[in-house]
Amino acid sequence: MKTLFGVLLIFILWPSCNSGPETAKDFTSAICGVNDPSKDLPWLKDIINKAEQDKAFRTYQGNYMGKIYLETYKDNSVFLCDMAMYSGGIAGHVFHCDGTREEFNNDPKEVESFFNSIKKININYLNVPI
Repeated sequence: MKTLFGVLLIFILWPSCNSGPETAKDFTSAICGVNDPSKDLPWLKDIINKAEQDKAFRTYQGNYMGKIYLETYKDNSVFLCDMAMYSGGIAGHVFHCDGTREEFNNDPKEVESFFNSIKKININYLNVPI
């Protein structure tokens, strides 16, 4: 009976096993259809270049100091740029993979819902201490 139970357990658990852990490359290739969004998305690369210049020389008076997170909005990958970016001090600009800004239909409730749902754990870039 124990043998039968063991064999059944193996067949039940077998489908849940996969070929191995997901590698970083596997994960990142799913983001916006590119291998490295920081280098392969021109608009994001531009923001990061400005952030690097701002960190080194304060070229943009600190407006590009902060972090960029990968988040999800309405089942799509979006990038949350936690930087002022000349907005008058408001940090938290959300961009789609094509570089267009998410405006949340100009609905404060949608904005609040998004910011309440984010995790801020998938850091794509940072130039400030964590």
